[in-house]
Amino acid sequence: MSDAYSPVPELNSLKEFDERTGNEFYANGFELVEFGKPEPAAAYSDEQEFLDSFLCFA
Repeated sequence: MSDAYSPVPELNSLKEFDERTGNEFYANGFELVEFGKPEPAAAYSDEQEFLDSFLCFA
C-alpha cells in the first residue's frame, strides 16, 4: 500500500507545499486540516448559516 497522502497527485503536491510552508495561511480562508477534526470555521462565528457556508473537500 502506498504511503501517499491521497490517490490524487495534486492533493499530494498541495500537502507537500503545506508541509514546506509550515503553519501559515497561503490563501485567505484556505487550509489543510486532518479529516474528522473539528471545523476551524467555528473559531470565526457561532452563526450556523455562516458555518454551513464552509466547504470541506478531499
